[in-house]
Amino acid sequence: MENLKNWNKKKILFILSDPGSGNIILSLIKRYNLKNYRIFLSKKNIKFQVKIKNLIRMPNILMALKDGLFDLCVVGTGSNPKYISLANKFKKNEIFTIAILDHWLNFIPRFKKKNISFKPDTIFLTDYYHNLNNFFFRDIKKVKIKNFYEEEKIKEIKKIKKIKYDYLYINDPASYIVNKKLRKKMIEGSFLNFLSYINSSDKLNILIKFHPNDDFVFFKKVLKKSLKMIKNKKIRFYISKENNISQNIGLSKIIFGMQSSALILAKKSKKPVFTSIPNKFVKKYLNNKYFKNNIKNLSNY
Repeated sequence: MENLKNWNKKKILFILSDPGSGNIILSLIKRYNLKNYRIFLSKKNIKFQVKIKNLIRMPNILMALKDGLFDLCVVGTGSNPKYISLANKFKKNEIFTIAILDHWLNFIPRFKKKNISFKPDTIFLTDYYHNLNNFFFRDIKKVKIKNFYEEEKIKEIKKIKKIKYDYLYINDPASYIVNKKLRKKMIEGSFLNFLSYINSSDKLNILIKFHPNDDFVFFKKVLKKSLKMIKNKKIRFYISKENNISQNIGLSKIIFGMQSSALILAKKSKKPVFTSIPNKFVKKYLNNKYFKNNIKNLSNY
């Protein structure tokens, strides 16, 4: 089943749950020129760089499932997994299921919500993941695949020769932290740490990129509060309205952020990349049981 070249013979439902795994799925559709498929968005207002084709709604999925019109289900995993019940309907109907992991943090909550869990037949991983050693994944086959989305973005970045911004700050919603108060401290602390780094500089152009899953109201408050620290009027800030992350990275000299696949993308594109999570913040909670249980693999980044 992992032979993607045979997917054109399959009637596929792709479930898109977030931009990360969704972009990988869309790149697979493009690379293998798939035709016989439908796409279901498990969350509203998911932002992608391309127009989504072949959309299908839930009632039509259930009818097609009843009539045997699908023989493969590919699930893009993400936080707040609303896709679990639907994916399990495919499992119940003995239809092969594949889950795609696009990240290196918070594995279990992508497959479990409350008392319901989803165990796919296979998990597709790209090339920079930690091993899934948890007992939950023990009996699930894991297959490494090429990240065609990443390859495409790297090529786009390397084509951009003009540097417009001295720094790009890429925010992260830190959804791997369950506690909202702790999460907000991490987000604000990371941005303040970045500002303290550039505050003594003379003249700078800084681009700020929101994450598609950001709490925009909260982060805008962080920006408004934090930017008062900057006394030098020669340091100018710009909010990116560009949807293509390649443009943001390509036009910037140095990349800062917390942790995200965009930082990996920038690093693989040979850009200088720095994580701005404050050391004091990490050390403060490193021995805290709650922190250990809810921020898995953070130190491995």
